[in-house]
Amino acid sequence: MTRRTAWRIDVGSLPLLLVPLLSIFPLRNNDLWFHLAAGRWMVRNRAFPDLDPFSHTQFMGRWVDNEWLAELLFYGAWTIGENAGLILLRAVLFTTVFLLLRAYMRSARRPSMTFPAMVVGIALSYSWWALRPSVFSLIGMLTLMILLERIRHGRRETWLLPCLFMAWANLHPGFLFGLLVLAATAASLWIEPVLSRPRRFTADNQLRVRLSLWCALSAAVTLINPYGVQAVS
Repeated sequence: MTRRTAWRIDVGSLPLLLVPLLSIFPLRNNDLWFHLAAGRWMVRNRAFPDLDPFSHTQFMGRWVDNEWLAELLFYGAWTIGENAGLILLRAVLFTTVFLLLRAYMRSARRPSMTFPAMVVGIALSYSWWALRPSVFSLIGMLTLMILLERIRHGRRETWLLPCLFMAWANLHPGFLFGLLVLAATAASLWIEPVLSRPRRFTADNQLRVRLSLWCALSAAVTLINPYGVQAVS
C-alpha cells in the first residue's frame, strides 16, 4: 500500500468519525412515539395489529403494519435504555448507513470519491436524521448496490439478494424501490446485447439468467411477512 493510497483511505474515512457524534441529539420526531406504542402493543398482545388499536373510531379500518420489525427493534432499544437507548440505536443505524456508503465507493473502485460523497451525504441528509423505519430502506438500498457491484465483478453472492429482501420487507415498505432497482438491473442485461456499442455491465453472459431468477425469488420472499400479499399491495 502506497502512502498516497493510505492518505486517501484516511481522508475518506474522516467524515465517518463524525457520524456517531452528530447523531447524539434529542429525539424530536413525533411519530417515533407511535412506533414505540405499536412495538409495545405487539409485545403485550403477542400479535400483529390488523386494526388501529390507538383510536376509538378506528377510522382507517384495516391496518397493515409493514414496519412491524422496525417497531419491535425501537421498542427493544427503549426497553433497554429508554431515551439513551434510542439515541444510541440512531447513532448505530446512521453510522451503518455511512459505512455502507464508504463500502460502496470502494466496491465501485472509486475510493477517491469517498470523501466528497461522505461530506455531501452527511450535509444533505442531516436534517432527516430522525429515528424512523425509513432508515432501514437507506441501509437496504446501499446493501443492494454493494451486492450488485460485487456480483458485477464476479462474486457469487446472488443468493444474498433474497435474504436482504425478506428482512427489508418486514422493516419498511421502501423495499419496493429496491425491487425496482434489481429488476431494472436484470432487464438491462437482456437489453445490452442489442445496443450498438454497449458498456457491458459484466463479461459474464450467463449472469442475466441467474440474476433474473434471483430477482424473481427476491420478489417472492417479500411475501413472507405477517400480512402476506397485502403488505406489498
